[in-house]
Amino acid sequence: PPPVQPAGVGISVAAGRPAAEDCADANCEWLAAETLRPPLIWRLARKGESFIPLGAPGSKLIIDLLAEIKMPRRRRDQVRVLADAEGILWVWPVRLAERARLSATTETALRLTVKVPASAVE
Repeated sequence: PPPVQPAGVGISVAAGRPAAEDCADANCEWLAAETLRPPLIWRLARKGESFIPLGAPGSKLIIDLLAEIKMPRRRRDQVRVLADAEGILWVWPVRLAERARLSATTETALRLTVKVPASAVE
């Protein structure tokens, strides 16, 4: 079955080549396809979860990252993650995981786009 899309927020995936004008907002991200370990799951973040954020030296609790970027507490329970069999790939709308980073050796890039219905926007 397809992944559950919490609160009407969906995600689309397309292969392509990243361009500078792509992904100008937090609803879009590029990742290296070869880093994925199916199945992909799009879900709400769970209490106590951690991941290695892009550019970070080590693991960080999602809640600590949200506090660092000063995300309002009322929005923290709306944060979603894209995860695979090995863990979190993207904490939306905040940060990509280090292991999903595009590099010079990336063979296939995937563009992830989150679709947020007007009814789900504060």
